[in-house]
Amino acid sequence: MIKLIKRLVIFVVAVLLLIAVGVGVLFFYIDNIAKTGIEKGGQYALGVPTELESINISIFSGKCDLNNLRIANPAGFEFAHFMKINKGEFALDTTTLRSDVIAIDKLHFTGVELSIEKIKSGANYQVILDNLQKTMASDSQTDKPSEDTSGGDSGGGKGFVIRDILIEDISVNINMDALGLGAAVKKTIRLKEPIHLTNVGSAEDAGAQMSTVIAQLVQTMLAEIIRQGGGLIPADIAGELGKGLESIKGLSDLGTQIIGDTVGGTVKEVGKVTKEVTQAAGDATKQVGKAADDLLKGVGGLFGGKKEEAPK
Repeated sequence: MIKLIKRLVIFVVAVLLLIAVGVGVLFFYIDNIAKTGIEKGGQYALGVPTELESINISIFSGKCDLNNLRIANPAGFEFAHFMKINKGEFALDTTTLRSDVIAIDKLHFTGVELSIEKIKSGANYQVILDNLQKTMASDSQTDKPSEDTSGGDSGGGKGFVIRDILIEDISVNINMDALGLGAAVKKTIRLKEPIHLTNVGSAEDAGAQMSTVIAQLVQTMLAEIIRQGGGLIPADIAGELGKGLESIKGLSDLGTQIIGDTVGGTVKEVGKVTKEVTQAAGDATKQVGKAADDLLKGVGGLFGGKKEEAPK
């Protein structure tokens, strides 16, 4: 009898140890799978290296913490990162973890920093916009998640439905040296309003791929930079950003809403602002040209030149 009890105790202890090891392995792998999916999804969507320092997922409560997401700047630009996110909090619907479409009830980002650069060789945002265009065009041709569940370039085969997204504490670093004279104009602005999105992805459409989610977040933040930046954003940068966003297909087709207004509506509003800014910039350029003509005439008079019309 005593031997039987000992054997039962040993068996129970062994089972408990196996369960403990299994849970530990599950915790380890679920965090690494999520980390890899986000990094690959970001690189696929934006065409630049994406690194996540850590993510911690509780499979029991559904609470997730994300730390230090870094999206690299395209090569040849000054700032090290195109976008940085210091903190992220998720609320997973744990009942969907084993399904093809994972539901996230809430997603909250704080401490977001974007870098906008335009120098003689080009603009970093144009590289990002070109990659977003390719991503949205590619993802729109796929009606269901990829069968590749190993975490392919797009971030894996899982689809996502995110019911509520809040992005706060957003700052934008601007570096502009369009003339290539080495006298760069640098400044930092802060967005006054948070960005609030609802209903990213749809269960009926097999959810949104991780690359599509990241692409849409970046698109929305760029649109809000123009809308909230107002006169703080250089006119030519605002114009190029607006035109680039308008050209990206699929932005307004995902059912997402920004604080009660559709993303497509916001982009159209940004387009109107862009046209006004571009017109203002054109008027300012004409005034500068007129002033330059007057200055040339004045200089000619100072040096005793003939009183003929100064060459333009």
